Amino acid sequence: MNKDNDNAEDVNEDEEESEKEECEEERDRRFRKGKQVEQYHIEPKENKVEREKRETAPAPAVKSPFMNRSIDARTTLGSEERLLAGFVFNDHCDKNVVVFKHYNFTLSKAQMETMKSNTKVDAGIIDIWAMLLNHNEKFKSPEAKSRMIFSTRPCHVLDQNHLTAPQTRNKRFAAEIGKEFPCADGNKLRSTDLFIFPDEYNGCYYMMCFDLKSMKFYIIDSSDGDIAPAVKYLFQMSYLRSGFVKFLRDQKHPKADKVVKLKEEVVKMHWRNKKNKTNEGVYLMRHMETFYGDTAWECGLDKQSVSPK
Repeated sequence: MNKDNDNAEDVNEDEEESEKEECEEERDRRFRKGKQVEQYHIEPKENKVEREKRETAPAPAVKSPFMNRSIDARTTLGSEERLLAGFVFNDHCDKNVVVFKHYNFTLSKAQMETMKSNTKVDAGIIDIWAMLLNHNEKFKSPEAKSRMIFSTRPCHVLDQNHLTAPQTRNKRFAAEIGKEFPCADGNKLRSTDLFIFPDEYNGCYYMMCFDLKSMKFYIIDSSDGDIAPAVKYLFQMSYLRSGFVKFLRDQKHPKADKVVKLKEEVVKMHWRNKKNKTNEGVYLMRHMETFYGDTAWECGLDKQSVSPK
């Protein structure tokens, strides 16, 4: 009898062990299954539309407290600037390598080499310079005049279309300056005082400027030839005024109709000269940087050369 009881207890213990093992196996199986689900589970991506980041204006604390932010032409080059110049003017480097690129503006080493002495500056240098100056406008003093400096491309469009109908020429011109100016921001357009247009005509660099705050139309030319700028650039001035008015009217600028009546004013500068033709591009770049509408201003360069005064 005791033997039968012992056998029954052994059977019960075996059954309990078996059930315990089955429970542990089931728990392990579920655990592994859960880990697999966790491992291969992919969080669904939200269908978010990424908005274009709006360019924010610099805080007042980082803006220049000075009205004139031009570089002192008498300043000597630093070590990093000398190192960069050594690369740019190294004759053993590939001249086709792109040294600057921003949007649809590119600059090759060969173009940069035109910054050497007694070499005519390439128009691409002028274009990039305009872009850098516009960037610096973000940090201007609140009291200083607001400027927009265009590349040589808008005036080049006028030169290319001088034989086309005025309506077509003005439309193409307005489209070109619309690429460089943020037209979508009407407030920025209305708050801009000076619109500067550098140009190259018959190998000569000069610039035209609309001052909508003083309602003036300036011609700034460093050359002092036998032909007066008002005669030499007669068609360029007429085409630019007409095209600029078209642009302003398209943007519903309140002063568009007043620009039509503006007469050009040739700025008389004591550093104008007849001989220094190859450095006209350097003078132009300096004019673009330092002119704020004051016709009695100093650009910081000498009359006989591009050396500082």
